[in-house]
Amino acid sequence: MKKLLCASIFVLAFCAGVFAQNNKPASCPKIIVDYPAAKVPRPGETITLMASVEGIDEKNLIYIWAIDAGEITSGQGTSVISVKAPNSCLTATVEVKGFPDGCPYGDSETICGDPSPQATKIDEFGKATNGNVKMRFDNFMRELQNDPNAQGYVINYGSAKEIAKRQRQIRNAIAFRKFDASRITLVRGGQTDETIKTQFWVVPAGATPPTPGKS
Repeated sequence: MKKLLCASIFVLAFCAGVFAQNNKPASCPKIIVDYPAAKVPRPGETITLMASVEGIDEKNLIYIWAIDAGEITSGQGTSVISVKAPNSCLTATVEVKGFPDGCPYGDSETICGDPSPQATKIDEFGKATNGNVKMRFDNFMRELQNDPNAQGYVINYGSAKEIAKRQRQIRNAIAFRKFDASRITLVRGGQTDETIKTQFWVVPAGATPPTPGKS
């Protein structure tokens, strides 16, 4: 009787093992979360995160994203999301609905942004013709176009009359190039020994704007 009982237990254990092996996926899909951009993100900048899947048909998959900082602005439910970067590191985690049972179905990625973005002075000049101001503004505009989240600051030093004239030149250059005027802030820097002096500054998202007197 004991031999028969032992034999029965052995057969049941063997069958359970075979059943488990038969239900285990032969090969599980792979998933990787990646931040494909090479540059370090700045606070407030919109960045893209991507979930890459191999070994399964992706058309029936649903991607559930979660982040511990920042804000998902678009893409929830898909393999690619846009995120507004925070002032610190963020960890993005995705869970994929539609993987075979028993397969790992998630991954995460941590991205750390620039902790202390700084305003950068692009140009400084004195007396200039309308054409020269437009040429210098073109260079300034290109720098701002390279960073859509940055703001431009123009600080003018001189007499009230000279500053007013230079501001007209700047506004004419903005209108001539049809640039978004809301991205440019004109600042009166006050009187200096020079007749007129203008500084062009690019201020990334999260950076402190320049103040008059800053070199």
